[in-house]
Amino acid sequence: MTFSCGDKIENQQEFEGNRSKINIKSKERSKEIISDQIRHLDQEYDLENLKKKREIKTH
Repeated sequence: MTFSCGDKIENQQEFEGNRSKINIKSKERSKEIISDQIRHLDQEYDLENLKKKREIKTH
């Protein structure tokens, strides 16, 4: 099967567009993961503070 130059340009533009969408989705997912990690660390920090204040007994 042969392609004309126009087909190659369209396919390349479509490929670049798809790559851009994938990169955006990847960045959004990375932000979600980082947000979840920060939330988890905040919870651990709060728990440690409560333990230090002896508001929570661990044993």
